[in-house]
Amino acid sequence: MANSKYIFITLITASFFFFKTEKTYGQEEFLAPVTYTVKASPVTTKASLKATATQKADKQIVFFDDFWYANDSAFCYPLGTNWRDKNVCINRSFGYKPYTIGVATFDGLNSKGELYKSAESDELSNADTLTSKYIDLSRYTPDDSLYFYFFYQPGGLGDMPETSDSLILKFYKNSSDNGTVVWKKEGPNKDVLTNFQIVKMALKDEAFYTDSFYFRFINKVSLKNENQNPGLASNGDFWNIDYVCIIKNRTMADTAFIDNAIAQNAGSILLKYTSIPWKHYRDFFYKTTKPLFNQKIYNFGSYEANVQVSLQFKEIIGNEVYPYEKNSTMIVCPPHKYTDYQFETINLTSDETESTLFEIEAKIENSEADSISFNNSSKWYQRFANYYAYDDGSAELGYGLKGANISAAMVALKYSTYKPDTLSAIDIYFNPTLNEENETEFNLFVWADNKGKPGDSIYAERKVVEIAKGPQQFKRYILSKRILVDTVFYIGWQQKNEAFLNVGFDRNDTANAFHFVNFTGIASGWAKSKVSKTGALMMRPVFGDPTIVSLKSTTKPAEFSVYPNPAGNYINLTCSTNNNCKVQIYSLTGCLVLSMQSASSIYVGNLKSGMYIIKLIAPDNNVSVSRFIKK
Repeated sequence: MANSKYIFITLITASFFFFKTEKTYGQEEFLAPVTYTVKASPVTTKASLKATATQKADKQIVFFDDFWYANDSAFCYPLGTNWRDKNVCINRSFGYKPYTIGVATFDGLNSKGELYKSAESDELSNADTLTSKYIDLSRYTPDDSLYFYFFYQPGGLGDMPETSDSLILKFYKNSSDNGTVVWKKEGPNKDVLTNFQIVKMALKDEAFYTDSFYFRFINKVSLKNENQNPGLASNGDFWNIDYVCIIKNRTMADTAFIDNAIAQNAGSILLKYTSIPWKHYRDFFYKTTKPLFNQKIYNFGSYEANVQVSLQFKEIIGNEVYPYEKNSTMIVCPPHKYTDYQFETINLTSDETESTLFEIEAKIENSEADSISFNNSSKWYQRFANYYAYDDGSAELGYGLKGANISAAMVALKYSTYKPDTLSAIDIYFNPTLNEENETEFNLFVWADNKGKPGDSIYAERKVVEIAKGPQQFKRYILSKRILVDTVFYIGWQQKNEAFLNVGFDRNDTANAFHFVNFTGIASGWAKSKVSKTGALMMRPVFGDPTIVSLKSTTKPAEFSVYPNPAGNYINLTCSTNNNCKVQIYSLTGCLVLSMQSASSIYVGNLKSGMYIIKLIAPDNNVSVSRFIKK
């Protein structure tokens, strides 16, 4: 969800970063780093500040931050109770296989989204820094065996730093100290996904045991000034860090922590998509959802941990919150490993007719000691809007075409919907670039299906790129006429020039199998995209009224009640409208077990014991949903 308090500022410098390409037929599909850092203040409630103070009351923990406060929908600043600068980006998007939710990402942009001034002329320059507040170590001595830990990762799901780039850690005795480099890591020599690595070091130097000790991470980036397409100029040289702590009474052999953490959100409950229209889910929920989805937990400890895991769904409408059923179980987590617990996806119900939003919260509780509790819960959102989407709304890279003679080239994204519908608009997320050079013309297209590839054009119209103003803020291109599309169709664009359009590319979701490119501009020229990085191109088909932005529906379905509940052999229905309705009863696995015209009493004696979903379909196709338990 976009939030107006998040600021978004584009890159305004003339320096360029070096990019990675994907080549096809002499022309190129291209992935560029994103240009922005959208940041806002993190959670600063009294409760969270109190939790920080409580955490530090643990006599063994001197300093701790695992960036648990990262937002699900946007980026934020480092927590002010631990840090004194606001350069790095705290997020849930750029980390690859993190051990806990939330990482601090270093790049080449400052907190305003501008390239650092020193980087405009130097080949190798300091960029992002992350500086701790003063830490009172005067209460300790080297005999207390203080150890400094953190996890780091080059690149993650963003741009990989080159061998000339580096991440540096410095320790400072006090404010007048120039600092001592205690650790340095150069960028890798190849662009491959890398797991987080732990760094540990003893605080042996007695000179650091002052009342104003602090430390600083520094990102050194390399720039390459080339005569490139300005639409490519953007950010780069990413590093992620996580789980930064100073702990007492440790040894070099100690790599365990008394901590079990939510490692990653389970994500969308939908099979292929992150969002679909509510009416498509409502009518075909038995086809749309995953039967099971994983909640990932990481055990930092040296022993098995018995962990109570729970999951809760809440429908959010305006300022109201409606609880859904809660699943809870005890699982065993092996030491130093991820554990995937599989939850059954519940069938969601709502009185809404167009769009709605569900909050999903995962929690873990440990019957044993768990000295770090911040990372024991996480919330994320399941959207049902008037569009289909493969992506989560956050762009980790930018996609486009590059090279000579691409002015007729085309890009398409395949969508398979659960029923035919009226296409009214297309949402596209365009990344900002140097001097907004990608704000150019293009042809917006919709194609019919031709044996698994784009076929005949069913819509084409000239449009102009309008860049995004923040996460989840797509440009909505309303079609000049609405189109009834079958269940398989394609949306995309045709180049009108050789500009790099820089469309958002989400690395946290995968839709490569539905991504097509055509460098020839003729019908026979379509081929699967050859981009090697997994991801989802950020284009979405919009159905129905393209102006709908509210989650509140404008029409109210019929109200009805089911009793007795739990039921024996019969259920009784009372309805606010006439009885000219259709009744459908589904099991929780999505199987239709009964279908009939509505009646005041319905026989259910042949159903097995358990919970069932009952749908009441009115003559105007309004749908009401409820539940009952068969004893």
